[in-house]
Amino acid sequence: MALVVYLLTLNRWVSLSSLPTVVEVARKELIPPASQPLRFLVLLPFRWLPAGWQPIALNAFSALCASLTLGLLARSVALLPQDRTREQRQRARNELSLLSIPGAWVSPVFAAIACGLQLTFWEHATAATGEMLDLLLFAYVIRCLLESRIDNRESWLTRSALVYGIAATNNYAMIGFFPAYLMALIWIKGTSFFQFGFVARMFGWGAAGLTLYLLPPVLNAFSDQSGLGFLQALRFELAGQKNALLGFPRYLIAIASLTSLVPCLLVGIRWPSTFGETSPVGAAITALLFRVVHAALLAAGIWVVFEAPFGPRMLMDRILQQFDEPFGGVPFLRFYYLGALCLGYFVGYFLLVSRPDAARTWQRVSAGTRLVNGAVTSALGLAVFLLPAGLVYKNLPLIRASDGSLFRELTRLITRGWSAHDVIALSDEPFILSLTQHRVQQAGTAEEPILADTRLLPSAAYQESLHKRFPRRWPAQPEPDAPMAIFDPRYLMYELSELARSNDVYYLHPSFGYYFEPLYLQPHGVVYQLALYPTNAIAPPPLTDGVLHENQKFWADARPALDRLAPLVSRRITDALVVGRWYSRALNWWGVELEKLGRLNDAADAFGLAHRLNPGNVAAQINLDFNRALQSRDARPAVLKKSLEERVGRYGSWNALLAVNGPIDDPGVCFRLGEVFASQSLFRQAALVFRRVLQLEPDNLEACFRLANAFLAMQRPDQALEITREARARRTGQPFAATNLVELTCIEAMAHFGKGDTEAAEKILLGACQQHPKSDTILDTLFQVYVMANRLTNALTTLDEQLKLKPDNLPALLNKAYVCMKLEAYDQAKAAVSDVLKRDPGNVQALLDRGAISIQTKSYKEALEPLNQVLKLQPGNQLALMNRAIAHLQSDQLNEAQRDYETLQKLTPNLYRVEYGLAEIAFRRKDVPTAIRHSEAYLKYAPPDTDEAKQIAERLKQLKASAKH
Repeated sequence: MALVVYLLTLNRWVSLSSLPTVVEVARKELIPPASQPLRFLVLLPFRWLPAGWQPIALNAFSALCASLTLGLLARSVALLPQDRTREQRQRARNELSLLSIPGAWVSPVFAAIACGLQLTFWEHATAATGEMLDLLLFAYVIRCLLESRIDNRESWLTRSALVYGIAATNNYAMIGFFPAYLMALIWIKGTSFFQFGFVARMFGWGAAGLTLYLLPPVLNAFSDQSGLGFLQALRFELAGQKNALLGFPRYLIAIASLTSLVPCLLVGIRWPSTFGETSPVGAAITALLFRVVHAALLAAGIWVVFEAPFGPRMLMDRILQQFDEPFGGVPFLRFYYLGALCLGYFVGYFLLVSRPDAARTWQRVSAGTRLVNGAVTSALGLAVFLLPAGLVYKNLPLIRASDGSLFRELTRLITRGWSAHDVIALSDEPFILSLTQHRVQQAGTAEEPILADTRLLPSAAYQESLHKRFPRRWPAQPEPDAPMAIFDPRYLMYELSELARSNDVYYLHPSFGYYFEPLYLQPHGVVYQLALYPTNAIAPPPLTDGVLHENQKFWADARPALDRLAPLVSRRITDALVVGRWYSRALNWWGVELEKLGRLNDAADAFGLAHRLNPGNVAAQINLDFNRALQSRDARPAVLKKSLEERVGRYGSWNALLAVNGPIDDPGVCFRLGEVFASQSLFRQAALVFRRVLQLEPDNLEACFRLANAFLAMQRPDQALEITREARARRTGQPFAATNLVELTCIEAMAHFGKGDTEAAEKILLGACQQHPKSDTILDTLFQVYVMANRLTNALTTLDEQLKLKPDNLPALLNKAYVCMKLEAYDQAKAAVSDVLKRDPGNVQALLDRGAISIQTKSYKEALEPLNQVLKLQPGNQLALMNRAIAHLQSDQLNEAQRDYETLQKLTPNLYRVEYGLAEIAFRRKDVPTAIRHSEAYLKYAPPDTDEAKQIAERLKQLKASAKH
């Protein structure tokens, strides 16, 4: 019957929890598992099925496992001893103390219904999460323990040990349950448990099951794809289980145990007939207390089945609310199973104690007692029918809502926006990529699209794997002089730009970062085509009427489905919450685009729906508040219900907030975002948000200055000058504040310098110095101009002027030390550094400069003290390590120099200066083979045609010649 129910309500595609299993089976290449060896073996036959059949077949297998588990549960409940209390022993008159009354069937049926229709169990029974296979093994172990109590055959216990070992390799939870398993063995065997022969046999069978741990390491060792050796894979597997076990919140386990493990412990205790009280009244009170405790545990267990606030699912749900990444959570199926087992026992207890005492048929039973006992028996019989009705009424709509249709529809909309061929789809969310990949595999298109995880694109190994799979469409890696493990962002920007020229490249959700400096997003529903910015353009071109109409139609067509999704989100259905967040982010992005076009009503509608689909979408709420302010013709930022810090706090950073919720179109927030982008060198994106601030608040001088600085950073001085001209034009007749005028002047000077007109920049700054003789900002800007123009004498004069104004100006003193070193005026440089260290003895830059001055003046031993201080403060400081290695080498302290060079080699492999140092050390030690090896490595990585490279090449010839002799 259970199998029929599960097949009728079977998930028709994938769920949040089943996606990893389905994707693993559907993957074309057979990748060795990192863990869960039993699941890997069981799933192998499903790989032979057509891709379209795999999800249904896997889900049906899960339903079969669930049905078998319920069968084991019913058998286990029937095997439970009903002789724990005096009342039970008076009524259970059979040798094994089993429930053998006419209504004994009620107990196992009640337990099976309570477990089988409980929401979490039902979800995992109808979707291939892999949990049901683990639970089936757990249920079989319990059945073996109870069977051994009945017929005293040791084979039941050895079977349990073997299956327990196998189960432990597949699921870390079995390790946590091991103490309970050990207690159960002692409870069954008594003192005979401690016999050496028995313990040895149990250990042997358990160890045999644990040998399955070796399967993933063996497969990885013989595979070219994993890159892991046997021991590495074994450590990875065991460490994963350890971290999962120790990292799980203990309080959740403790609370879940109250209605599962704790009642099991009570069931295992055979209570004495009396507790020192021999009077009839005392016996009656004791019997009443036992009934009250059993009734309370029965009620609590049923409440948990109906999702009590203290139940595992609800507690886990509260934790998951703190996360925005798709995560199905921990199902606690073993706790639900044990809870159902106890429910079966409690029902049997009340069925038994509500019957007349067979040993006292002569004793007259009062009418009230008969009435109560009859009511209890009738209530339990009725509960067998009401329980499934209540659970079906409560849970069936949720099961139907999580039948895979939400994810199927989302991936349909994703792939609907693609062009016909040469598609490259990018995402920084693996879950979306996996869903889309599975959709593509089922569709079986002739030209398979490339799906790439942008978080992994910096990895050379990942890019190599993409090139192997798509040699014609994904570019081969460049062949640099030095092998690279991680690609530079500049290369990645170039790579994606080139791919966008020859392919249709899509991003599967809105995003930001360095990929979007050369590229912008063009919306096509819930996917976004990456397009190159037009030449010399800062902002993307406006949406064409065609694109605008396409997206309006898309969201209008999707609106009925989204309106149906919103109530599911409010009921906190897991799949609906995940899908709702993705739609919410896309709607919020589209609302911002509409607001920029002046379509305020349409934007408000998009923001409102985005907030309904994800009530936690902070960006949508901020946008909606500001949209209302705009519609009321109030251009000031909307008043927020909470401070921005409170709203952003749970995300930890603005980057995380944008990644989860999408963009924000509030001038105050945009200004902050622009500062964040500028600090990350994302100057185009910074310029775009600062421009938006000025569109909303034209008189915002701070945004004006930030925008001009962003243009300067992008080497667009003409645009920076245009911004300053516009700022001056807006303030005609209204003077600038002194600080604003100084900043504006400095920006104009740097813009002229950026155009190559150093004289104009100098003239502007010198004139500003006369107007503002005490402005450190102007002097600092003038210093920068002189340094970049290599007019170091003028730069030194400017620094002296700064230090006259403020002798303790540490940045100016450090700049003076830098300029003096450039001019080889080492005494002045040393004096400047000393002044800094008097005021700030731990100043790392000053200590580095002191070490560099000592090396430049060939006082190598003097260089060691400041460099040692730096490395105490910053052990990984590579410049300090390099300079100390040079100082040790030049002081002929070869062992110390070698240690520093080898430390650097670990931090930055293939650094040619490190190879030079190691080659020199080997040469001085007359270690010819080592000197040859490091010299060859130096020539491989160092710039060619330098004097140093020629010297090393000549020495290498000599070394090789001497090695032949």
